[in-house]
Amino acid sequence: MTEAVSDELRGSLRGTLRTLAMHVELLCKSPATGAALRRGTPTDVAHTAAFHRVLTVAEIEDDSAERLLRWATVVQCMAIGGDSRAPLSDGAMLARVGFSESRFSRLLTAGGSTVQDQCVLASRFLHAREHPCRWDDLGALLVLDSRSGESTERIRLRLARDYFRTLGD
Repeated sequence: MTEAVSDELRGSLRGTLRTLAMHVELLCKSPATGAALRRGTPTDVAHTAAFHRVLTVAEIEDDSAERLLRWATVVQCMAIGGDSRAPLSDGAMLARVGFSESRFSRLLTAGGSTVQDQCVLASRFLHAREHPCRWDDLGALLVLDSRSGESTERIRLRLARDYFRTLGD
């Protein structure tokens, strides 16, 4: 993938994730809808009307079961510990709230369904600390993981850079 195409993909994905985050926040204002998006597993979330509503509004039209499950994980993580107005990058927020280096390492090196599990754990950790994150980079990591390559590695590097810079402050 060329640099220009890679930047375009990253830019459009970032915009999609921000749109998704805003709609998840709106839906979570309803206690029943918010609970449906937060509880259970991403598979449970993927079977809710609220999930399909968010996909439609954000104009996400993935048709593979694996990709829909990845989007369901992103939606669940945003519902649990997301805020599109969070002041810090995802990596910086994890460092700020005391997410351990070993947990962070597991998150960065995870692939497949393990990255989904690690992101849900991170969202629950953030929620417990009452410090939500934007899910820009973590969301992109979830969505792009199955397409491993240069874009995914850049996301991992950005997460690590932000995490360790914040630890050093």
